[in-house]
Amino acid sequence: MAPRTVHYAFAHRILRDLALDDRVDLVSEAIAVDLGPKLSTLWDDANAAVPASDRIDDAGLATYVVQRPDYAGVLVTLPEPIEAAEAHAVMVVRGDASATGSYFTWEHGVDSVSGAPVVYLCGWDRDGNHVNHGTREDASIDGFVSEVGRSLAEA
Repeated sequence: MAPRTVHYAFAHRILRDLALDDRVDLVSEAIAVDLGPKLSTLWDDANAAVPASDRIDDAGLATYVVQRPDYAGVLVTLPEPIEAAEAHAVMVVRGDASATGSYFTWEHGVDSVSGAPVVYLCGWDRDGNHVNHGTREDASIDGFVSEVGRSLAEA
């Protein structure tokens, strides 16, 4: 099945475009204020653009500031993904974009052979170019945060 419109649009278009806008520093903004209300409004706007039957409650939408020795970022968790290509969470990374990205998604998928659920790490650079880093072994938030750090270090 295809990803649900609101879920996909929020993680892969709306938030991504905001995070990659050179005039916006979501990490500094998240350090200064709670981004939750702002992102909730963006989610509501995405819901308003689709029929009522396609709307998704924002339960699970939350923001966290991540400050590690190797990078700083904003972790945004999303409502539970159901369809392939919907994201569990995204990470917006502070500073200059690496070749592999400054915006990362932890995406839900399905193994084409077994039908079992799998997760992927994907990234975008400042030009909006998408990089699929492949399946992830550790399907946890901590694993996602660590894999973003490894991806940045490899760039």
